[in-house]
Parts: sequence; C-alpha cells; structure tokens
Amino acid sequence: MSKKTNPKKKINVKINSGEAIFVAPVEVLQHIAETYYYMSMSCEDAQEKESWLNVSSDIQDWISKTYFDGTVSGEDDEW
Repeated sequence: MSKKTNPKKKINVKINSGEAIFVAPVEVLQHIAETYYYMSMSCEDAQEKESWLNVSSDIQDWISKTYFDGTVSGEDDEW
C-alpha cells in the first residue's frame, strides 16, 4: 500500500451571524495586513488609526494560527 499526501485540508468552521470566511494565498493576506498598517500611519484620528492597526494585527495573528503549507500532514490517505 502506498500513501498519498493531500495538498488540501478540509476543515469545518462555525461562524456567527454577521461573520464571513475568506480563504486566500498567504501573500494576499499579508498584503492586506500591510496595506492596513500603512494606511493607519497616515490617519490623523486616533480611534480610526487604532481600528486599522487592529485589523492588520488580527490578519497577521490568523495567518500564523491557520497557515497550512501542504507538506506537513498528520493524516495520510491509505490506498
């Protein structure tokens, strides 16, 4: 029997009302986080600046928590 690794990962996600899921390459998510960070630097309103920084930080946190590279898998399919 040979083992086959699957480059995809299937997960179940529970979301609350008013929430959404967005799946994208890590590069896209990092670009979004960096954009929010740079936009916050030109913001004059402290509350709005903090909001931009929170979004950037949240995106970076979730990248680190949920990144899947496809090479490390605890479960291999058996054939």
